[in-house]
Amino acid sequence: MKRSGGVTAWAMVLIVIGALTAAGSLFALAIGPRALDVYEAQLRQLDSAPTGDQPGQLPPEEKERALRQLRQALESVRQILSAPAIRMATAAKSALGSAALIAGIGLLMLQGWARTLAIGQAGASILLGLWELFVSPQRQIAEQMMAAMNGLVDAATLAQMRQSLQIGQAVGLGVGLLLLLAWNGVIIWFFNRESVKAQFASAAHSA
Repeated sequence: MKRSGGVTAWAMVLIVIGALTAAGSLFALAIGPRALDVYEAQLRQLDSAPTGDQPGQLPPEEKERALRQLRQALESVRQILSAPAIRMATAAKSALGSAALIAGIGLLMLQGWARTLAIGQAGASILLGLWELFVSPQRQIAEQMMAAMNGLVDAATLAQMRQSLQIGQAVGLGVGLLLLLAWNGVIIWFFNRESVKAQFASAAHSA
């Protein structure tokens, strides 16, 4: 039986997405907490800024408080990003990306194991995605940065920032959950269709 256009399309998608996911996760794993170096540079810039009562200048005590709070927040974020669970999740995402890439190549050859791998990869991606949405450090990081802003901006502005953050997180959670379930759910559904199974069964019998 000839490979259908749907199988070919999904194979190409898995190859591209898998390669990008694996490469991106390996990069994130290598960089890790060093991604915060840009904020360290901003802290050094603030530390070297002159103090005084002139426009654009901070009084010495306010500058010291700002530096102290920002340093504490960045250190907390650095510890979060260095946590073993975070690094393990990033490594798992890289492994799932590699699995998608391998599955895509196998699907082009109508290998039965590739169909099984694509389904398993989609199921594992749902589990990892749920962890990232509900247990990931993103909210913790946002809370640390909000805490660092306490006292640096007025209460009304800080409350507005918190409200905007909460709305953004809620929307992001809903959209992320929908996309996670829809994308991987379609993969599982497609490769469990009888017509798709028949293509791989026919190829196995012809081998």
